[in-house]
Amino acid sequence: MTTTESPEWAQVLDEFELSLGRFEEYLAAVETDADSTQPNAWAPPGNIGEIPEHLRPRAELLLERSASIEALMAVKMASVAPSGQSNNRRRSHLTNQASSTYSTKL
Repeated sequence: MTTTESPEWAQVLDEFELSLGRFEEYLAAVETDADSTQPNAWAPPGNIGEIPEHLRPRAELLLERSASIEALMAVKMASVAPSGQSNNRRRSHLTNQASSTYSTKL
C-alpha cells in the first residue's frame, strides 16, 4: 500500500456520509410526521491514526454537512410547539437525537 492509500479512513468517511444521509432522511420524516426509526449516532473509531492529508478536504465537507444537520435540528426543535400529540412525538424524537449528535473531530 502506498502512503496515499487509506482504505480504513476512506471506509470511515463512507460510513460517516451514510450516517449523515440516514439522519437527514430521519429529520425529513419527523417533519412530515411519517413513521421513522431514529438513526444510531455515528462515532469515529479511535484506533486508526491521523487522517491522511488527501482525505482531509472530504472530511471537512462532511463535518460542515454535520454542522448543517445540527443547525437544522436546532431550528426544528425550536419550532415544535409544546402542544399537540404529534408535536410532542416530534419533539421527543429530536430531543433524543440531540443527545447523540454527529458533531465530532476527525
